[in-house]
Amino acid sequence: MLLKNLPRVSFLAIAITSLTFIGGTSAQESDSTAKAKRRRPLPSYFGKIGVGDEQRKKLYSVQDSYQGKLAALRKEMKALLAQRNTEMEALLTPGQKLRLQELKASAVKKAKKGLKPAKATDQKATN
Repeated sequence: MLLKNLPRVSFLAIAITSLTFIGGTSAQESDSTAKAKRRRPLPSYFGKIGVGDEQRKKLYSVQDSYQGKLAALRKEMKALLAQRNTEMEALLTPGQKLRLQELKASAVKKAKKGLKPAKATDQKATN
């Protein structure tokens, strides 16, 4: 009798444990969310070296002063890369352009599935 009811008992035990865990973490999540809202991220490793509150404020100030400049550079870099790619694609034959489009479409499809596209060096190694 006990063996026949074992799947039900196991399911109920798992369900009760899950509900208890979810209920217990919601209070913890609100505490951690509040902490996350208070502090902004610092550059890599800065948060691990024990910076004080005053230092943290100054670090945030420095970060803020560079934010606009970095955004402008990112925008400029994106435009330069697009221009470079257009010029490079103009040098390709129609067949090469078609194959390039296929490869790009394949990479987008893989990215949507959560797979990383194969690098050119990986493809050469397998050929």
